[in-house]
Amino acid sequence: MGQVFTAKRLSGAGDSSVITISGTGSGSANTIHASTSSTDANVFDEIELFAFNTSDADQTLFISTADTSLTLEIVIPAKGTASTDGIRLVLPKFRTQDAVTISAYASTTNVIGVFGNVTEIR
Repeated sequence: MGQVFTAKRLSGAGDSSVITISGTGSGSANTIHASTSSTDANVFDEIELFAFNTSDADQTLFISTADTSLTLEIVIPAKGTASTDGIRLVLPKFRTQDAVTISAYASTTNVIGVFGNVTEIR
């Protein structure tokens, strides 16, 4: 039998599809997603994240895993910036498992929105 693909919601999104990043440091980071707890080599979550900025100034988004195997620092351009206005891909097709938590914080509170897709692959 082939692989099974199941669409899931980002666990940190609750009832919303967008997570507003309120944390401004690693100690106050927002949970984006806690991956499947499976350790089977053939079971994992594939996560794709996008971000946007609602402020008039460039902002920095920090994305990390609880075990710090991944730490990204991404500048999200100010809204209305020519040729960069809108949504930006910040984490393309990242595969994780073993209950790894992906979290994010930003340089300014409540101006960065993050949303995305999770596909559980078995």
